[in-house]
Amino acid sequence: MKKKKELTKREKEVLKCLIQGKTNRQISDELIITTSTVKAHCKSIFEKFKVSGRVPAVVKALTEGYGDFILS
Repeated sequence: MKKKKELTKREKEVLKCLIQGKTNRQISDELIITTSTVKAHCKSIFEKFKVSGRVPAVVKALTEGYGDFILS
C-alpha cells in the first residue's frame, strides 16, 4: 500500500480551496496570505502529488482520499 505524502496544515487549507475551485486571489483573501505564498503552496502540493497543475492535483486529492478533511 502506497503511503500518502503528508501535507502541511496550510497546504491542506490551500488544497481545500483548490477543490472548491477558488482562484489564487480568492485563496489569498480567504487565508490572509499573499498570492505569491498561495503559488508557493500550490507548487509544493503539485510536487508532493507529482502532478503539473491544479486539475490533476484536485483529481488526485479526491481519488486518493486527500479530500476527506473537507467533509469534516
